[in-house]
Amino acid sequence: MVDVTEITLGDRKFGIGKLTIGQLIEVGALQMTRGAGRDVTAEQADDAFMRALGKRMIATVAAAMSKLAPEYTAEKIADLPMTLDELRTAYTAVLVHAGLTTADPKPGEAQGNP
Repeated sequence: MVDVTEITLGDRKFGIGKLTIGQLIEVGALQMTRGAGRDVTAEQADDAFMRALGKRMIATVAAAMSKLAPEYTAEKIADLPMTLDELRTAYTAVLVHAGLTTADPKPGEAQGNP
């Protein structure tokens, strides 16, 4: 595992240090969360899934940042002006840092676990 991974959120750089076992459990558990429930229309399910996905990505980044930047809660990260690409890149960097995915997926394999 890499000692420090740098991510950028809202044009600000943050370091993610070695994750504690508690952080690894939290990051891993967040990857098990799934989107919308039953008895909803396809449009509602898509909307609910995308909202849940975004919240899960933000919560994952916040969990990884909790030791070095505890003031950046999921709510505070959600309020940072950033692009979706910045969030996606930070999220993937956290998963790679935690050992939950690889930086270079094999052919036909999706990168990250959004």
